[in-house]
Amino acid sequence: MEEAASAHPQILEAAALALRLADSTEDIGCLVRLVDGGDVSADDVLAHLREALGAQRAPCRVVLTGEPLPRGGQDKLERPSVVARWDALPGVPRSLAGSWQDDGAGRR
Repeated sequence: MEEAASAHPQILEAAALALRLADSTEDIGCLVRLVDGGDVSADDVLAHLREALGAQRAPCRVVLTGEPLPRGGQDKLERPSVVARWDALPGVPRSLAGSWQDDGAGRR
């Protein structure tokens, strides 16, 4: 998915992550950073991914970010930091990793 997203001329970088949806199913989310001056919407990116990958393989949610995606050694995506950034966003499904964390009230 990340390669398909990055093939879009206005996308600088993308990170895919597993999500746990409200109905306890799983899907994929995609955090996307546009090139400077990029003006596509998250819906445009989602349409691009549905066309490139097919509706079944495309993410359920695309979120645009203006911040560089976290990277570690050898310029690889730092997955735990990507997940933490996603989970800090309001109104998005929790990441699969974040959905298993205790919420402090004994629930997960």
